[in-house]
Amino acid sequence: MTIRNYPMAQSLYLKYCRDHNIETLRDIYDQEDNHNAKAAFYLKESYDPKNSTTKAASLESAKQSYRSARNEFAATMCEEQQKLLKYQTTLEDKFRREFVGLSVHDTVHLLLMLNEVKLAEKLRAEYKVPDRR
Repeated sequence: MTIRNYPMAQSLYLKYCRDHNIETLRDIYDQEDNHNAKAAFYLKESYDPKNSTTKAASLESAKQSYRSARNEFAATMCEEQQKLLKYQTTLEDKFRREFVGLSVHDTVHLLLMLNEVKLAEKLRAEYKVPDRR
């Protein structure tokens, strides 16, 4: 609370926490009610390769933080990413290949390479990928 009065010190402390103490950074964002920064923190955490098991939970937390910040566009994008992650997880279970982490375009491309035209068409239609692509 005291460090708030010194913007330079607060900025340096936040930078230090980003590099060395992530849990403290999350606590600071909670304390400051900085929902956008907290959501960005969760998004970054969801793409961390070390935390592959918590992708869905991190995306859900990011979505809730964006909703708290009244940023509906970003919350909707988190929902779309959650749906894609769930779909890619089912594809991994079905085909025993790596799908999680790919873009929509790359996922459709891989499905076409696997001769799964119906699944690729379903995914293309759901995410409104243009026919030309």
